[in-house]
Amino acid sequence: TNQPTNQPTYYLIGINMNNMSAGFVACYFLVLRHCIYALEKGYIPVVDFKHFDNIFFKDGKQFVDNSWEYFFEQPCGKNLKDLKEGSRIILSSRKCPVDYFPSMNDFLISGDRYLEYFDIIKLNKETKLFCEETYEKLIKPHVGNDNEILGILCRGTDYTKLRPVRHYIQPEPQQVIDKAKELLEKYHYKKIWLATEDAEIYKLFKQEFKDVLIDNPSYMYSDVESDIFLTQNKVDREDHFYKVCRDYLVSLYILSKCKYFIGGITTAIFALYPMTQAFKNQKYVYFWSLGRYKITKKIEYRNIAERLFSTKNEYYEDTKRKVFTILGIRIKLKKRKFKLSGGIEIIDGKVVNKK
Repeated sequence: TNQPTNQPTYYLIGINMNNMSAGFVACYFLVLRHCIYALEKGYIPVVDFKHFDNIFFKDGKQFVDNSWEYFFEQPCGKNLKDLKEGSRIILSSRKCPVDYFPSMNDFLISGDRYLEYFDIIKLNKETKLFCEETYEKLIKPHVGNDNEILGILCRGTDYTKLRPVRHYIQPEPQQVIDKAKELLEKYHYKKIWLATEDAEIYKLFKQEFKDVLIDNPSYMYSDVESDIFLTQNKVDREDHFYKVCRDYLVSLYILSKCKYFIGGITTAIFALYPMTQAFKNQKYVYFWSLGRYKITKKIEYRNIAERLFSTKNEYYEDTKRKVFTILGIRIKLKKRKFKLSGGIEIIDGKVVNKK
């Protein structure tokens, strides 16, 4: 009560993220949304990944380091040391009060409308330098200063095995391979950079494209249990999750430098969006837009008559079934599989096709 009215209010972004299915970029995006909320309220956001449990700590550094600062700068240059006794602090909740972004499909076709938001969070100097040096080491020997590379983002493991609710459906690896071959004939790119966490997917691409595929030394998972997320997967490797996240940032950084890019829609797009200036740095971009896992398109009745007697189609991922409504009772026929299709195509920074 005796605090001066002009004292700044800090918005402490502290979220228990252990045992969560959310991956690294999903956590980044959640923090970004909290930062936007704080700044619009006139608060100073400070990210606290020190006092709240998360998977990113280096070995032996749990609740010692602020693991956010392994990768990113603090959004306003203020850190936990600036929060003195008596400081005015608001603690964030697990869920951001406001969702500031549209669906991912709308996000991709909106151009550079949201770029200014991403300026709030920047890679720290060490991580940025590591990304740049790794690019020089892995990519420059193959293409020099030429960026005639097809970048591919292809998720597997827990994402496609568990099919988490409301997450975007991923294309089959063979669909991605076929698209890559199609673009090779059209654009004659020199090399392919594949970003994936799935060792089996990487093996398929290596068998298909051989030396055209640039070797990616990032850690990749094989024989992942079918009922757990990667964040719950125990790996006997020093600083495993820290290194996985750092390698992931490097892979995305390299993707952002590729002249061509294809992939399924995932939260990784939120990291690529500012890196590529809303994909204006690419000659050609294609995202598979296949709907979401475990989402049913609800039957809509236009009037009372349809609620009594009607025939409708019900969709659930890649299945379709007829639903007969008779005197308000629904009778559902056997599901029928259909092939998922559709995508968002961007050429020279402009959306030319979306379906």
